[in-house]
Amino acid sequence: MDACGALMVSGGKPVLSVEQDRISFGVNTYYRKPGRPPSVPVWSFKEKR
Repeated sequence: MDACGALMVSGGKPVLSVEQDRISFGVNTYYRKPGRPPSVPVWSFKEKR
């Protein structure tokens, strides 16, 4: 979820906590995993035409 953002897959659920390496929506928690290769942030991605 590092680059696309956990909010993109939250399903509109409210965020219950945000920490340096995780974001929690209660039942679902998304973790930042160290050592992952770099990726493109969702706000920088656009379809090539």
